[in-house]
Amino acid sequence: MNDSVVAEIVRNQRKLEGKRWLIVLMFLIIAAVVSIRHRHRPAMMTDTLPVGEVVNVLLGKPEVDEMNRLIVMDLRLPIAVMALVVGAALGVGGAEIQTLLNNLMASPFIRWAWRRRRVWARQR
Repeated sequence: MNDSVVAEIVRNQRKLEGKRWLIVLMFLIIAAVVSIRHRHRPAMMTDTLPVGEVVNVLLGKPEVDEMNRLIVMDLRLPIAVMALVVGAALGVGGAEIQTLLNNLMASPFIRWAWRRRRVWARQR
């Protein structure tokens, strides 16, 4: 390839890179605007449940309002527990796949493994 062809390829790649950055910038601006609009929008339920009330419900205290008990125990707690279980399952599944595929980079002992290999290679 001659220099003019290479210069043309570089010029076209820089144009494409500029367009990519423009698209990324537009998405970031849209995400910021949507985030700001949703933050200032009134929630579906205007009443918030104080942390102390949630703790009282979880501890099973008798002076808790029945509606608050229903919200915490029947709505929020099952979703939170499900999120924890799904997250743990995804973590275990990912670790299993890395183990089955014998991915050395996923090993917790990677730093020591590379040092041992280097020492072993020097000894040979």
